[in-house]
Amino acid sequence: MKTSQRPARWFALPLTLISFIALLFPAALLAQPERSVPANGIWAKQGPSPATGGQIENVIPDDEVVGAIEAVVTHPSDADIIYVGGVNAGIWKTENATDLRPNWDSLTDEFQSLSIGSLDMDPTDVTHQTLVAGIGRFSSYLFEGGGRIGLLRTTDGGANWTVIDGGGAMVGRNVAAVAARGSTIVAAVNTADAFTFGEIGIWRSTDGGATFTQISSGDGSATGLPGGVTHDIGRDRSNPARLFTSVIFADNVGGVNGIYRSTNTGATWTKVSTPEVDSFITNSTVNVEFSVSGDTVYVGMIGIPGSTQAPDTGALAAVFRSGDGGDSWESMGVPTTIEDGVAVGASPGGQGSRHFSIQADPQDNSTVYVGGDRQP
Repeated sequence: MKTSQRPARWFALPLTLISFIALLFPAALLAQPERSVPANGIWAKQGPSPATGGQIENVIPDDEVVGAIEAVVTHPSDADIIYVGGVNAGIWKTENATDLRPNWDSLTDEFQSLSIGSLDMDPTDVTHQTLVAGIGRFSSYLFEGGGRIGLLRTTDGGANWTVIDGGGAMVGRNVAAVAARGSTIVAAVNTADAFTFGEIGIWRSTDGGATFTQISSGDGSATGLPGGVTHDIGRDRSNPARLFTSVIFADNVGGVNGIYRSTNTGATWTKVSTPEVDSFITNSTVNVEFSVSGDTVYVGMIGIPGSTQAPDTGALAAVFRSGDGGDSWESMGVPTTIEDGVAVGASPGGQGSRHFSIQADPQDNSTVYVGGDRQP
């Protein structure tokens, strides 16, 4: 509860002085009208709205900034339709994204949690009306957020949403990524209210979210995917059944850290990373993100191996590319600029654990974009 403190310039009047003033000016005191509060007051919406002149460059017009966005989904055939998920702002949609000043509508304000960790449009829905969002905390403010209530789903383009939690199985889990594939839903959990190996990793539903089963466990002998922390799911609209993920801390339960691929919508997995790739997927890695476009797969790893000091612990350590669907990998180095004579990477603030993105150009998958945590 917020409390108000009296400014230092205020002072208390002695009770005798207050009584003296009341005797001198009784009429004035009695004339003060009482403030009444309507029983059913009318509220006028005051926001949200962007702030201008933010710490950014080349954002037209006015360098406008808003709250942090964790997930973005674009319509596959209509450039005007975009959905975004805010770290603590729920899901928003625009239908005029190509305008100079697009209009945005909030879609999920009525739900218990507005902490959106992931968002996916189901490629098996030819009408492009089905999306699934994962609830997760990714705020820059100490990862604070709403309750981890599971996932949200819409089948009408965002007009209506329902909570899907697997009968409570997904409650308390931080959903970092989700792949929506008809009645099959695959979710990556990177942490949980109770952080144990039985709570994290890859979870899968084949009944539309009514129930979920943990796919990653132990040494991976059951499904090919060992237990551990999973940060992302690499998804490809052109091949919905093929997914990618990474696992760290697998060695604590008899498994092997690395990149894994599924060709049957997450039911079983195969390790596809090479020793060079694995050298950047260690227990000191704090984030691994994918972008998949056909047989071209990009992956970025956050956290310089062996580093214990910021910003290296949250810096972009490596970017790899596969041109054959994960069968082989080549290093791309990391993006670097020279600022005032100093080499600066993509994560000068060391915040890549929550501020990192990688995306292949949908029109030309030989081009990839990488987003860092801030400007140098």
